[in-house]
Amino acid sequence: QAQVQWKKKMILRALARSALVTKTAALGAPRPNVTYHVYRHASALVGRKQRQNRQRHIAHAKRASRALQELMNRKNDEATPADDDGPGGADDAYPTLAASVGTVVDLDAELDILKYPDPVLRAPNYTVTVFDDALERLAEKMFELMYSDDGVGLAAPQAGVNVRMMVFNETGERAHPEEQRVLINPRIINTSGPKTVFEEGCLSFPQLYGDVVRPSRVRVKAQGLDGKSFFMIIDKFPARIFQHEFDHLQGVLFVDRMAAEIVEGIRDGLEAQERAFEGSHPGVPYDRIKPVS
Repeated sequence: QAQVQWKKKMILRALARSALVTKTAALGAPRPNVTYHVYRHASALVGRKQRQNRQRHIAHAKRASRALQELMNRKNDEATPADDDGPGGADDAYPTLAASVGTVVDLDAELDILKYPDPVLRAPNYTVTVFDDALERLAEKMFELMYSDDGVGLAAPQAGVNVRMMVFNETGERAHPEEQRVLINPRIINTSGPKTVFEEGCLSFPQLYGDVVRPSRVRVKAQGLDGKSFFMIIDKFPARIFQHEFDHLQGVLFVDRMAAEIVEGIRDGLEAQERAFEGSHPGVPYDRIKPVS
């Protein structure tokens, strides 16, 4: 009986070994692409997870940006006295135009960009108080004037209208109207970020360029064509465009921001424009960019 039991045990062991060998052979059959396919599938899962996380972060950032803009817009008319004393000055620091801009400019006539040293570029600019169709037409004509001269920004005094209004489009292209900005009665609340040097040009100084140092970020309060106030935080290239045009509203020209050696480098061009102005406007006084002593 013991011998029978031993034989049964040996038979069972043999059968088990046979089954294991058969299973191992089946599972161990050469499949050279198994590792590659498993790796590719795992990589796809990781990549999809990373994309989902990135999209979630972008969506969160957009929501935060919208919330910040809404918070700033709710403060439209709640600016503190400290805001009013910022670099841009208070609204009452400028003369006020109590009538429509249509009373000070013929919007049926063609506008031209005024060139240095036209005294209109240095004249005071009036705060806009009437927001009507004439103001919207002026904005449209300013954009057309800007695009026709391959510009990215234009201030109203450059078009011969001494009101506190600017337009800009950082792309400089009509094909991107979504980038158009119209700012009326703008004020600078504060500036921040590192100051950067950039070679600027100006439509009132054709073919003249020079390095200008400006802050890389600016916080602004302005009004739209509907008269509603809003806040903006502008940075990088659009911040430079805004500050350049804002200078025009202050009667400041970009040459006023240049180092003396830069101004002297374009002196011949400045004097050529002065002679051209004197020829077309004999006897009209103007402010000359004085040579450095």
